[in-house]
Amino acid sequence: MMSSLQLGKICEIHSGGTPLRSKSEFYGGDIPWAKISDIEAANGILVDTEEHISQAGLNAIRGRLFPRGTLLFAIYGSIGKMAFAGRELSTNQAILGIQVRDLKRLDPGYLYRWLGANQMRFLSDGQGIAQKNLSAAYLRNLAIPLPPLAEQRRIAAILDQVDDVRGKRRQMLRRLEELIWGVFYDMFGAPDVNPNKYPVKNFGDLIVRGPTNGLYKHSSAYGEGTPILRINNFYDGQVTDLHELRRVKISENEMRTFKLREGDIVINRVNSREYLGKSALVPPLDEAVVFESNMMRIAIDVRELDDVFCISLLQTDFIKRQIDRSAKDAVNQSSINQTDVRGFQFIVPPLAEQHAFAARVAAISRLKSACGSHLEQLDGLFASLQYLAFRELTVKDAERELAVA
Repeated sequence: MMSSLQLGKICEIHSGGTPLRSKSEFYGGDIPWAKISDIEAANGILVDTEEHISQAGLNAIRGRLFPRGTLLFAIYGSIGKMAFAGRELSTNQAILGIQVRDLKRLDPGYLYRWLGANQMRFLSDGQGIAQKNLSAAYLRNLAIPLPPLAEQRRIAAILDQVDDVRGKRRQMLRRLEELIWGVFYDMFGAPDVNPNKYPVKNFGDLIVRGPTNGLYKHSSAYGEGTPILRINNFYDGQVTDLHELRRVKISENEMRTFKLREGDIVINRVNSREYLGKSALVPPLDEAVVFESNMMRIAIDVRELDDVFCISLLQTDFIKRQIDRSAKDAVNQSSINQTDVRGFQFIVPPLAEQHAFAARVAAISRLKSACGSHLEQLDGLFASLQYLAFRELTVKDAERELAVA
């Protein structure tokens, strides 16, 4: 029978603190001071932080410094986010520093993987309504299974191996996305500079249908019926998953008025400043789909614009600055109207160049799709191995599954 032990009996577990913001002398020193946002951006090892505090600031929070190698664990908001300290640092009170006292009984890498395997448990056990949180006492009372140290290290190594490949696939996806933008600027230059002296036209002169505002329905109409595209269903010019659309009861007339077609472009017209004007190209549709009232629909003149070039241009800072200048602010939200959208300034390269760009994007997108599919397989493999490792199965079982994959 595998032994287990409460974390507090084998680890030092303490939180940091926040010096008074009103004391300017507490900030701007040379001591890294970590917040949860630092952990989220750390990619496993936290080397530097957004803010630094002074020795006086550190003294004000009990002088708690965590040495390099300390496991940092978020207990507020983003519960369970983790990173190892890549240098000596301090943290705020939303982060616990976990230091293994007996390295002959508990491997820090195994601890990291075991805590990661219990994410759903932590989220379920979190207290609070607006923001879930855990206490240091909760972590200290957790019972961690302790197989022999060599087995702990093998478990951690196997999971590290798969997680490393997952990280490389995510990095490849990011680089492929960057490649698309590299192709765009290589072919067309910065739109605000327009080095190729392309014609500049009002977007309204390049539209053959719309802009048309979407459909408003009371919440009671949602639940079944026709899929409806909402602003949370698209990002960075793309609809994320048509199968996750909510459904709404509509009339035949509403269907005729608000039905989307492949190649339409939707633009968010009401949102926070950050997301105002975000847009997407409507992909092929397996069934009729309508669109919600806080966006507008546009059909472009395909004799002037390629839809892939158009949606890419709409993602640029050149257009985002025009959106920002047109925005009307109200309480908690901003808006643009149809006139604003029709007035966007568009560069219009020769159609053949636009089509050439779209062909390159299609090739890169095929690579992204293959890479994304591989990442999904790796995610499934990681979850399976994690399950095996922490259900007291032998490491050989996990190794065999890894070899088969």
